Amino acid sequence: MRRGISASRAKHLRARLEPGRERYRVVHEVAAEHGVPVDLDRAHHRKLDLRLVRDRICSARWETAGAMSYLFLLLTVGTLIAQHFKVSSAHGVFISLFGVMLVGLPAVGADALARGRFRRVASLFFVSYNFVIVAAAALIVYGEFVGKGPVHALVGHPADNKDLYVLVHAALTYACFVVAMLVSMPIEKLIDRHRRFRSRSMAIAVDTLFRCVESARDEKSFMDPDTRNRLITQTQEVALVLKHGLWRTMRVRNPLASREFRRRCVHAGQSIELLCVKLVLPDRTTHRDYLHKILTLADTLLSGRYGELPDDPERASYVVRSKIAMAGRFVGKVTVGLAPLAVYLLLRHFKLVPAAAEVPVLTLCIAWLATYGLNALSRHDSSSQFPNVLGIFGSTK
Repeated sequence: MRRGISASRAKHLRARLEPGRERYRVVHEVAAEHGVPVDLDRAHHRKLDLRLVRDRICSARWETAGAMSYLFLLLTVGTLIAQHFKVSSAHGVFISLFGVMLVGLPAVGADALARGRFRRVASLFFVSYNFVIVAAAALIVYGEFVGKGPVHALVGHPADNKDLYVLVHAALTYACFVVAMLVSMPIEKLIDRHRRFRSRSMAIAVDTLFRCVESARDEKSFMDPDTRNRLITQTQEVALVLKHGLWRTMRVRNPLASREFRRRCVHAGQSIELLCVKLVLPDRTTHRDYLHKILTLADTLLSGRYGELPDDPERASYVVRSKIAMAGRFVGKVTVGLAPLAVYLLLRHFKLVPAAAEVPVLTLCIAWLATYGLNALSRHDSSSQFPNVLGIFGSTK
């Protein structure tokens, strides 16, 4: 029995490794076609690819465990809500499972539209919709806590208004789901950051570089905005790994050598990030130059010759502009998220908020901050805004 399981796992692992081997073959052919003098250590690539495949299998298992945790949360919340309103647990679980799908359907649609051309409108709707649901749920919970809520009459008598009870039950369940997402998302990002920038940075960088070469192999498809959009995302990923992860892979005990290695990795990441500008504003030599730099970097990482890491002299001016833009976006997000709370505190300072309305208004402000924070955290953590620029061109296919 164990032999059968081991053979099945080995077969599954070989199947997962096959795309990496095919990608290596394609990259080697592209290097030969363009005359780029690289070695591309095959043994080192296989070792990195094996680590990456095992890491993805482990991540899939953790994602399954996370999904089961969310399901357990929905079942628990449904049972607690049903007990509060004196409804059978079976009915509570049923309403939680199907009600949260119905209530969350508009948010799912908005999230899908946010990936297209209606990004700003869809994001605004996503935040507003979640804010309304979370705020309503918070007011309901507060009302039930003080015993004077708008739906307190349903306690023990949900059959008097079944539609309202189902709506209240679904809204409370969905709000708990949103809050759980808000709490778990920073944890997920920390785990993903550790995987990208500490444990698997080299494997991720090489794999992403090979994907870049595979996508940019044909010059005609390279000029398609959708292809360049994808290349920008992948190139930015490599830049982030170089700046924040590569220098962590080598433990250097000498302080001077450690600082110099980190500085070169950061400079290399900034230099690679400059390729995004070329992808947005291509010329006749962009395709050839891009492939040459990506292949050379891949060879540098596989060979371990870190002294050959790129260091573009134009990166200094770009870094200044990039930091100014990032600071502006950060200030904008903080201002929008804290604006309602700041207004509330100002009005309260001048005693313009009635005592009976203080807690509900504060609840609404916190609900807005929570939903806006969830939307901000759900976006890509990439500092690059180049994909948004290419998005206006659409596809030429």
